[in-house]
Amino acid sequence: MKNLLTAAVLLLSVFTVQAQKKCKYNIDKVDQFTGKELKVIDFKIGYSWRIYFKKVNQEFQISLKAEKLGDMNHIVVKGDSLIFALEGEKPLVIYTNKEATPISKVESKDSNPHVVTTYNLDYSCTKEEFETLSNYVVTGIKLFIGNEDDTIYLPKSHKKKIQHSVTCLLN
Repeated sequence: MKNLLTAAVLLLSVFTVQAQKKCKYNIDKVDQFTGKELKVIDFKIGYSWRIYFKKVNQEFQISLKAEKLGDMNHIVVKGDSLIFALEGEKPLVIYTNKEATPISKVESKDSNPHVVTTYNLDYSCTKEEFETLSNYVVTGIKLFIGNEDDTIYLPKSHKKKIQHSVTCLLN
């Protein structure tokens, strides 16, 4: 029995080390002024969103840079929600930790100018919420901006990327 337990612990350690080796962080540093350790994994999802999974010391955060066509004037207030649809589980809802105002600019693509509005949103998360994202496949994400909502349904590659990213940050 003791040998079986030892073998199980050793096997678990090997899998944990292997999983950690495959983690690639966009940012992995210690702030020289505060001494806080910062790890970030980010990637583009959908056509115009970039999601950031962050760990600052032992605190977890998600940030989202969402771009929408047109000149938007809605303000995302503190406490607005971001919803993750989970396969086989009820949706996970997290809330903004500060107000986000729109930033609009004119972009020109193929000599066709158009207005794009960007929202930079920050969400605080618990370790348990990160564990939920690690344990279940995320099939879609819904963002609320004022009276409107925007939903992205994720392709398989992004579903695995979300799970892998949060698993890396939990280890």
